[in-house]
Amino acid sequence: MNLLPNFNQRDPEGKEIDSLLKVYYYTDQLRPVVEHEGALWYIAKVDPYGVGFTQEPTRIEKATSLVPWDVIPTVHTYGSSFVFKPSIAEVFSQLGEWDDSIVAFRVEDSRKSKWSGCRIVRWCRYECYHLARTTLYRRADSEGDVQ
Repeated sequence: MNLLPNFNQRDPEGKEIDSLLKVYYYTDQLRPVVEHEGALWYIAKVDPYGVGFTQEPTRIEKATSLVPWDVIPTVHTYGSSFVFKPSIAEVFSQLGEWDDSIVAFRVEDSRKSKWSGCRIVRWCRYECYHLARTTLYRRADSEGDVQ
């Protein structure tokens, strides 16, 4: 049984994911970030379907004033057991509905996290998928944040 919420299965023509990408990714309302030397950085735009955006990303701007909002699991296709290359479309296909105050997300391979021994990680390895920890961020000045 395939439990991967793959955009091709949920939306065979890609219309739902394409519309999400147009509204949020291409307009910079929801941007990927990577961690470098203890700081978060926005990265240059890449093909959201065909490029593993965490592999040697081009950092373009320091992401300041972001606070974590939530951490969610996301499942990604398996290139090999030692190469983790999530696509932006895979992340968007699994976000569902989220708060409009979310402005950024960061994806990290679960092998480097506290989830490394959990049951779903073992399932993902057996079924040849990667499980990731995806952190959603909002601006520190968003409603409800302490200044």
